[in-house]
Amino acid sequence: MLELTKLYLDKPEYGETKPGCEALSMESSNLLTSEQVAGILQVHVLTVYSYIRRGKLDAIRLGRSYRIIPQDLALFIESNRIKKTNYRSEWRRV
Repeated sequence: MLELTKLYLDKPEYGETKPGCEALSMESSNLLTSEQVAGILQVHVLTVYSYIRRGKLDAIRLGRSYRIIPQDLALFIESNRIKKTNYRSEWRRV
């Protein structure tokens, strides 16, 4: 009985976050929808879904929709960046 009382007393009040979850709650307010990412990348939303399905873009699934952390989007953009090489002026992926 003592263990149940302790668990109940450790529960946060309504609207509060559990200890150790502060970073997650701050991060979740900055999540981007697939439509927002499509707008940023200037591609169709189905292209964003394709990137997610193929594992190119990390996402969080919430119900039937996806949310993307801005840092994951920045990593995706950086990983698809190309640089010019000196060899016959060809472009190569870094």
